[in-house]
Amino acid sequence: MNEQEEQLKCMLLQSGTIYGHRLDYAIIKLNGKQYKTQVNKRVVVDRMGLPEGRLFYLHSVLLHIHCNKVHIGQPTLSGVRVVAMVSRHFKSKKISILKHKRRKHYMKSQGYRSLRTEIIVTTIQTTQKLTWPKRKQAVLLGTIETRDPRD
Repeated sequence: MNEQEEQLKCMLLQSGTIYGHRLDYAIIKLNGKQYKTQVNKRVVVDRMGLPEGRLFYLHSVLLHIHCNKVHIGQPTLSGVRVVAMVSRHFKSKKISILKHKRRKHYMKSQGYRSLRTEIIVTTIQTTQKLTWPKRKQAVLLGTIETRDPRD
């Protein structure tokens, strides 16, 4: 394929017209949890202390896939960041907790609603060319023997 066909295929993959999938997404780590994010998608996370409408950067990107090119962090990617906007703050659906002990006339009911934040991913930016280090490529190709550090 020439350069123009490759660009057309990449554009079709991004628009989701091939196979019905969007192959431009990132997996981010936020507050100890991992979330799959795409551009213009809403993600519900634990409550953040930012006001609504505020743009912010997420630098802890664990994986980035763009036009059939997979970039895996070790543990995070240094050249990728996700720009997101706080959409709204809300409480999640109520969870009811019931404790009881049989034949002891003991019953306790409790409810809990966790505080959540909805964010919208605006862009996934790559700030530099992403390449694997040579040692990582060699380990994946099987040319370097890896030893257990306890030996």
